[in-house]
Amino acid sequence: MNVTYERSGCKQFFKKHRDDEKTIKSCIEKALGLQLETGMSKVKRAVSARVGGQCVYECRINLKRTGSARVAFIVNENDNHGNSNHPSNEENSTFNETNSKECDSKNSSKQGTSETSKNLKNDGNVNVLFISSVLQKDEFTHMLERDLKEAGLCD
Repeated sequence: MNVTYERSGCKQFFKKHRDDEKTIKSCIEKALGLQLETGMSKVKRAVSARVGGQCVYECRINLKRTGSARVAFIVNENDNHGNSNHPSNEENSTFNETNSKECDSKNSSKQGTSETSKNLKNDGNVNVLFISSVLQKDEFTHMLERDLKEAGLCD
């Protein structure tokens, strides 16, 4: 699994925790990999807007010395890496059953790709859009929505 970081949403967090950037990235990649393997059971929908036709999800991750943080990300379902562990590839997945009404991922993956979608892929299958040490869900959502609009990433 490849993880990419959107500069506009992650730069400030990495600047604040400059000395721990390598550890933070390692923790995020490990946690997101585990969530993808287990059907994203601890992941919630972050905002109703879509980025590149994909739903935006968020989860809370322990970043060791840095403490806890919320991470917003998208899963590129159109990747060509053959990731059989991805929840959208499992027909009986709990993830698909619970989230199919919220986010019609099968239809969104068949839609034409926009410029944003092409820019976000970067040959990876997960793109971290935003990282924040703000743990309260409503504040995090507000900050994420503002960041996505400023960066022009919302569909």
